[in-house]
Amino acid sequence: MAQMDNEQCAYFLKRLREARYAVLEDAENFTDICFVLEEIGLVLYQEKKLGLHHYKDKLISLIGHQKLKQTAFKAYFDKLVQVRNEKSHQGVYSRNAAQYAVKISIILEEYFMSNLTELRHIMIDNVIFAEENMSLAKIRELMLRYSFSYLPYKSDGQYYLLSDSYIAQLWHKSKNDNEKYVNEIRNLIKLDKLDKIKLYEFNKQFNDKFEIPDKPILIYQNNQNNIVGILTPFDFL
Repeated sequence: MAQMDNEQCAYFLKRLREARYAVLEDAENFTDICFVLEEIGLVLYQEKKLGLHHYKDKLISLIGHQKLKQTAFKAYFDKLVQVRNEKSHQGVYSRNAAQYAVKISIILEEYFMSNLTELRHIMIDNVIFAEENMSLAKIRELMLRYSFSYLPYKSDGQYYLLSDSYIAQLWHKSKNDNEKYVNEIRNLIKLDKLDKIKLYEFNKQFNDKFEIPDKPILIYQNNQNNIVGILTPFDFL
């Protein structure tokens, strides 16, 4: 069975997730996953091969000896290679390729995730905050653009969670456009209605005893003012 160290697993987990999100936005981006598969194959073989299909055996070796998973992976991989080689990558071709690519990615993500032990390995970088001087409309826009259910919010040195349900309530209760587009969010929200967000240290281990959070958590390095990442329950799947 092929092996990768923790840093390599963390790197490829993030690369696959980014590629999978891109495919879900637009099926024609299925090649993003193909490029990551080739990059993984290059690391495993330590040499560049001519064509994605040449990396198949090494990629399968990451899965281990689970026959059902291996069989599924082989079928998805062969179909992906076949569709990728078709002259047209539009319409039904792209949708089929996207379907196979996403399934392959999910299988490999499970392998990489199983080899990681610290929160820093799976956290999402570049945390987007709801700022105190933002308008309600701006926060609503961020939630809709990124499909966020929560946005972290800092006030008086404390971190809170702004939920989509709370923002929706404020939006529909707003009496005029001034409240939606001009007034700062700090003037509209009540902190006692917000949940405080939990903070965890950068190198904290997660294992069978770690309690998966039911809401987003923030990751800090060195001190709690230096937020370097965020994790949601979705990121532990």
